[in-house]
Amino acid sequence: GFVAYFALTLFDEYNAFRMLAYIIEHVVPTYYGFTLSGAVVDVRVLTDLLESKDPVLFQHMQRLGLTLEMFAVQWFLTLFTTIFQSPVVVRLWDLLMVGHEWTLLEIGLAIMEEVRPALLAVDDFTVGFALLKDIGSLIVDEEVLVTRTQRIGLKHQEVANLRANHGSHFTQ
Repeated sequence: GFVAYFALTLFDEYNAFRMLAYIIEHVVPTYYGFTLSGAVVDVRVLTDLLESKDPVLFQHMQRLGLTLEMFAVQWFLTLFTTIFQSPVVVRLWDLLMVGHEWTLLEIGLAIMEEVRPALLAVDDFTVGFALLKDIGSLIVDEEVLVTRTQRIGLKHQEVANLRANHGSHFTQ
């Protein structure tokens, strides 16, 4: 729904359909099945990546009782259309269209990197939850987020191994 609506705000019906077909077939092919397993697996992969790449932030979130599952499933399923203003979403979709199969994970890590200082300053679950729920008000400069995303540089094998590990918990 949200992804289709956003595509229709950018394109005529024909091109919006082509964009949606591309997204579903190439960007998030396992996300919209009955179990939403692809999205769930990728959020778990994002969690593992955050733990390995920024253990301080990961442990701080754990102490607060915050998990990426609380937020990132929505980010991924709606391709950020429900959290960011249109200019940010358009630039993120640009990355998704020309990126690789794990660009979505790099965007997730870039988001966490961008909000890191604000989140580390929080010492209460409720405040941290509100901060992450309203992340779009913290990240308004799409070029900063795009630059952060492009610097992440995940490796195919790292992502493939994590997806295989988490994907083994699902049956399609």
